[in-house]
Amino acid sequence: MIKNAISEEVCDAILAKMKATPKEDGSTMPIGWAYPVIFPELVIDAYKNGEAEAEAKMQKHFEKFEIINQNSEKYFGAPVIEFVEEWLGKFSGGREVIRPHGYGGKGEYATATFRSYYGNGKGNISVHCGNLFQTVWKKFYGHLEQQVDIYDQLSYFFLLQEPVSGGELTLYDFEWEDGQKKKSNHENKEVFMADGKSIALADRETMMIRPRKGDMILFAGGQIWHRIEAVMGNQERVTLAGFLSYSQGKEKIVYWT
Repeated sequence: MIKNAISEEVCDAILAKMKATPKEDGSTMPIGWAYPVIFPELVIDAYKNGEAEAEAKMQKHFEKFEIINQNSEKYFGAPVIEFVEEWLGKFSGGREVIRPHGYGGKGEYATATFRSYYGNGKGNISVHCGNLFQTVWKKFYGHLEQQVDIYDQLSYFFLLQEPVSGGELTLYDFEWEDGQKKKSNHENKEVFMADGKSIALADRETMMIRPRKGDMILFAGGQIWHRIEAVMGNQERVTLAGFLSYSQGKEKIVYWT
């Protein structure tokens, strides 16, 4: 955790801009709202009429976000590209920090996702890890994998607004192994191993992390099972988040959402 990675003024500027952003431009869910559209929703919409239309729809998204990335202060209210790349660069070992391209080298993946989690017990994310998502959303990760060594990807987020209580990041002393599964997206009690054995998460040690406004978290979200606890009180938990890993060949650091 990096304390005070961004200022309260930057946090407030992003919050104000996102509050004014039309809700239909993002993803509205029972747990909250996200901008841009989260990748599961993007993939489902792109492929709903079959493979023939999917690539064109995905490419339209990439081309849109190349423009947004180049004008992040206009669209996010703050120079998101600058501070994300500045902080990721501190952990890059001198490697260049870049964003992946869309199809045929045109367009770009989005830089980060703004996520607002509802209060009063509604906002949460069930236990998961990035390597699990790679087995579920193969359409999305298949293209990304041509440019990025996605296995064991890292996760990062900046906390823009603290909830009254709850909303902690819980890390389990439990790492990904190939073949692991959950019964459903909302399952929080157990994970099944490749041989069918059930692992009760209540039996695993945990670490709870509660960042403050302006703090940055960087962790091994690809391999460590983790969750976001229910947000309590009437104030939303708000973050700016994304993923990163090595490029294929490990000569660069690539980040996306």
